[in-house]
Amino acid sequence: MKRILLFCVILVVTICSTAMAQTASNLDFNLKDGKVVITYALDYPADIKAYYSLDDGNTYKEITKATGDLGALITPSPMKRIDWDAFAEVKNLEYESDVALVIKVEAIANVYTAQAIEATKRAVSNEKADQYLIVRCDAIDAMIYIDSTGKGLPFDKGAIRIPIDVGKHSYRVTAPMYEPSSEMVEILAYQNKEISVSLVPMFATVKIEANAGDLIYIDGDCVAKGDWSGRLMEGRHKLEARKDTSYLAMPYLYDAVRATKHTINLKNLIPAALMMIKSAEEGATIYIDDKDNGTTKSASLIAVGKHSIVLKKKGFENTDTTVMLEHGKVANITLAMQPVVNKFFATANIAYSLAPQMSYGLTVGSVKYWGWYLTAMTNFSFDFANHELASIGEGYYTGEEKTTRFAVTAGVIRRLNKMFYIKAGVGYGIRSLSWQKSDGNWVNIDGNSVRGLEASLGMQMMFGRFVFSLDGALPVSNFGNYGEIRIGVGYTF
Repeated sequence: MKRILLFCVILVVTICSTAMAQTASNLDFNLKDGKVVITYALDYPADIKAYYSLDDGNTYKEITKATGDLGALITPSPMKRIDWDAFAEVKNLEYESDVALVIKVEAIANVYTAQAIEATKRAVSNEKADQYLIVRCDAIDAMIYIDSTGKGLPFDKGAIRIPIDVGKHSYRVTAPMYEPSSEMVEILAYQNKEISVSLVPMFATVKIEANAGDLIYIDGDCVAKGDWSGRLMEGRHKLEARKDTSYLAMPYLYDAVRATKHTINLKNLIPAALMMIKSAEEGATIYIDDKDNGTTKSASLIAVGKHSIVLKKKGFENTDTTVMLEHGKVANITLAMQPVVNKFFATANIAYSLAPQMSYGLTVGSVKYWGWYLTAMTNFSFDFANHELASIGEGYYTGEEKTTRFAVTAGVIRRLNKMFYIKAGVGYGIRSLSWQKSDGNWVNIDGNSVRGLEASLGMQMMFGRFVFSLDGALPVSNFGNYGEIRIGVGYTF
């Protein structure tokens, strides 16, 4: 900050009479609170005028923007004072260059008629022209940056006092977990500028209540033992209270919202037991109550009570069991897994057709994950002759009739799980109803007879070694009247 050279001129006023008497003396001035404070001593009542010079006392101008002991008939005193707003009255008094300022005070005693006589002496003062920016901010660890400078200035107990040049300046206040604030400020000569900055928090203030001795975890990090209070940035956080292996921590998902306050209770821990599941087949996936719980040979903290356990591994049958866990105890569970093997099966079938017609048959096949099957159905009538078709009411009939049912179907079977399978196949089938005419010939009754390509679709269940199947079969050429339902019971080998 540049300095102004202040030249103090003290006027000594004398009056022409039989004796010379001093009227004013001890002139001095200083800079204070942005004003020039002029002091002098006055021995007799007098009219006081003050002047200033910027050219080392060659020319003077009267001071007008001033208050205090200035004007007509000022009473005597050893300490008189004039407060001059010099920077408002004198435009040249700036910090752009050094300026020499000379001040003169003139005292005229009105009770005399003689003209006053001036005498001067010069004194030099090196006062600095100072002004400060005072900023207050209650954010913790706040920093202020002036005019985009790289180095920030820290606050001391929520405030900072910065010497600053006259003019317009930008400032930026930052603090961890707060939105920064940037503004402009104008600084006047010899005037302190005070501002308060309120930063908007980007966090929620949170209190977590836990049982004595519980460990508090936030986003996987242990932060305290017992209750915890602090700040969480806005967003989702995982909160947990952990005790020991006899209690199960219940994660609490907390969505922090800036500038809010919350109290969260994590005291309700769930009594638990430690469970270890083992199997000779490493890498099997453990499902506890239908939820993936890792692989075998891994310990798990599980809530007390009854739980279902299933082991799954490709190439092996699922293995399941049910356990009852007790508080604070360790449960060691060993489960054996059986590999999935190729199964040969055979079922005896009975079927009913909408013709109506009953038939019987046999299904054989083999399956692991995919397999095959072959089905043969008959009603043990083997009249395979393709008689002419006739409608009911045409000609004369003896009343004799016979039905024929025969089908051979082959297809694929697919394992869904240890118990359930689905299958589909195609083959050739005959369904016929024949009546004897009066001439001894037989005719197939149209509407109750069909032969040709046949399709089947069904499901199969295996309970241990027992097999149960349910299939439906239809002729491809006519799906309307010839549906057949098959039920089969069998055995695996």
